[in-house]
Amino acid sequence: MGKVRKLWAEHLGIDEEELRTLAGVLALSETTLSLDQMREQLDLIFRSIGLRRIPANESAFPYDDLPYQWMTQDRLEFDRASFRALCERDIGAPEDRPKVYGVKSFEHKTDKLEDRCSAVLNLLGNFNERLIRPDSDWANMLYPALSSFLIAAAKASEKLRLVLDTHLSLSFAAGSVLDIKSGRAVELEQRTIGKVIWSAQDKPLDPAWPGWGVQAESIEGDGNEIAVAVSITHDTSNAVRAYVKRKLPAVRTLMSFTPGTSPGATAITCGHHAFRLAESLTNQIRMARTAASQSRLHLFMAAPGGFAFFQGQRCVALGALTLYEFDFEATNDGSYEPSLSLPIRPAA
Repeated sequence: MGKVRKLWAEHLGIDEEELRTLAGVLALSETTLSLDQMREQLDLIFRSIGLRRIPANESAFPYDDLPYQWMTQDRLEFDRASFRALCERDIGAPEDRPKVYGVKSFEHKTDKLEDRCSAVLNLLGNFNERLIRPDSDWANMLYPALSSFLIAAAKASEKLRLVLDTHLSLSFAAGSVLDIKSGRAVELEQRTIGKVIWSAQDKPLDPAWPGWGVQAESIEGDGNEIAVAVSITHDTSNAVRAYVKRKLPAVRTLMSFTPGTSPGATAITCGHHAFRLAESLTNQIRMARTAASQSRLHLFMAAPGGFAFFQGQRCVALGALTLYEFDFEATNDGSYEPSLSLPIRPAA
């Protein structure tokens, strides 16, 4: 490996320390994808970052030829600004593309939202990793800040793209601010296996999309409240059941929702599918609450942030509710903690 590094550094005209810097940001991989499959994946990426998408019925693929065009123009070195300007000139998306707004309560080390969003609401200071700090408050600090940020964004543009690197409670809260009556077209950058763009109409309705599998059980509580466990990415039912029995004595009914036969990273196909599932979940919860006259909903979710946003858009129809966050770092008891209760009640 030392010989390889020496040859590579000599060829590039750099020293070994510079080579280490280069190697740290360079990725080489093999793929079994066909050219058509690669083109489909690239189309999703182009849509995500604002580059012009190439229709599938066009045989020419101009991106293939661009590096050679730039080489003949002697454009061989770029900084961030010059590369962005050249991309916008040659392959930029239409000017009516939505503005991108970011919200973060945690941060991905390789993806700083400030580098690619028109504006970012940074809530990192309110959290210690995933755990909210003692001097912060979901209702009186985080929700008002989120609401002000999103309302300002909605006033500035009728088309919004949101990047929500946030706790699920904040993704749900974002949906409650930009609800289905907000009159804004909202796209969501969803991190699944890669990055995709979700919207309520991103793909045509497919009857094969899995719906909800529902299980309802009675809990020996002394009230008439309802708890709902949503298991999309992984099964939450056992953890929720244990928490409800230990911490929520007023809950009488636990409803567990799972899409299709089992949860998983690809249980939801697209944004339209997530939107439909949120709509169906809302309807089933409303029927259950009406039948039993429950007063408060306790909502536990293991789900993509995009689904939490779509569910939050139906917050009014769900009535009074409390959201819960799972203690991933086991800082407290490794279970759930109540986060945000909606609607926000004015301070006395």
